[in-house]
Amino acid sequence: ALSTAEGALRLGRLQPAAAASQMLMGSLLTSRELQQGADGDRRYTDRMTMLLNRLQEQPEVAAVTYAERFPGSAEWRPAMEIEPEDTGAAPGSTQDVERVRSRVNLVATNLFDVFDVRVIAGRGFSPADTHPETPAAIVDQAFADRLAPGRNVVGRRLRFPAPEGQDPNHWVEIVGVVPGFSNHF
Repeated sequence: ALSTAEGALRLGRLQPAAAASQMLMGSLLTSRELQQGADGDRRYTDRMTMLLNRLQEQPEVAAVTYAERFPGSAEWRPAMEIEPEDTGAAPGSTQDVERVRSRVNLVATNLFDVFDVRVIAGRGFSPADTHPETPAAIVDQAFADRLAPGRNVVGRRLRFPAPEGQDPNHWVEIVGVVPGFSNHF
C-alpha cells in the first residue's frame, strides 16, 4: 500500500523517491472564526507556528513544514499581473502589465530546505519574507521560462488582480527560482 505522501506525490504527478515512504502528510482544518476578522491572519499564523513548534519538538520528527497544498498538487489560479520590465513607466504602474496563469502554492519559508530543493537563481526565503510589507515569491524554472525566456526573473514583481472596484493587491517580488519539483521526488 502507498503511504499518504506517496499517493499525494503521484496524484500531483510527481515521482516519489524512497524518502516519500518516511513522510507524513496531514490536513489542518480551521474554523471560520479563526480565518475571519481584522486579526484573523495573525491568529492563524500564531496557531500554525505553535503547532509546527510542537510537532518539531517530537524526537521522531526530523523536519516540519507546511503548504496550502502538497507540492505538485497546487491548483491553477486566475491570471497574475506581472509588472513590466523597466519601460520607463512609474513603479507599480499598470501600463503594459502582462498576465500569466500559473499554479500557486502558499508555503512555509523552510519548504525548499525540507524537500532538499536548491535555489538555482536568487535566494531562498528569509524570515523577513513573512511580513506583509515585504512579500516574496519563489518560482520554478518553468514559470521563469514562460515569463522571460533566457532571462533572469529575480526582482520582477507580480500580484493577483483585485476584484472590480477594490484597491489593487500588493506587488510580490520574485526572490528566487527553483527547478521543477518533479526533478526532486
